[in-house]
Amino acid sequence: MQANYCLPLPEDFQPLPVPVPPMLEAALGYTPFRGDEACFVTFYWSPFGDEACFDDGRTSGTGDWQGFLAYIDHISVGPALGAGRYQLGSSEEVNTHRLLLDRRERKLYLVEDRAGCLVLFKQWQTGCEPEPAASELFELHPGQPEIANLGGLLGTILDQWEEMKPPSHSEIEAFTRKRESILSELFLWLDSYPATPLVIKDRQHSDNRPG
Repeated sequence: MQANYCLPLPEDFQPLPVPVPPMLEAALGYTPFRGDEACFVTFYWSPFGDEACFDDGRTSGTGDWQGFLAYIDHISVGPALGAGRYQLGSSEEVNTHRLLLDRRERKLYLVEDRAGCLVLFKQWQTGCEPEPAASELFELHPGQPEIANLGGLLGTILDQWEEMKPPSHSEIEAFTRKRESILSELFLWLDSYPATPLVIKDRQHSDNRPG
């Protein structure tokens, strides 16, 4: 399903002055559902399971904690986040803000949790066909027993049911290699990005401190 790539963001959203690597969403563990192509994806930390999380309005789940922490704590990103770093959630605190990634413009925003969720909701509501009404879904007609239609719907669901199979050892190894490769690309890309003057000044000050 295609999201609405023309959805404008609120005027008070200001992009962060941070580098946005081309592999950022992959390094943060974003895995869209099947053919879904979201324009906007959000990232935050949840104390429930103590994990990094992603959400695109249709698919949400556990992201890559290593990639998330490596990115937001990098010298080219952390200073720009400032106190917002701790608004993204922690092991003890629920997030009040999210990182919102515009995948089309390659821009990143720090937004309030509710405002971010609203953008995710709107991108699918305006970018796809309206959801069918309940009467269309269950094919209810005057004089037709509802229980019969519900039974037919249940039968259709069972016919199309696909049993989830655990990944094989080779699939796990391939996933691990791919993850390590993406994280390595992220680290190299960020390390090659020039630091801002403010960051350089802070680093020099830190280097001059007594041991």
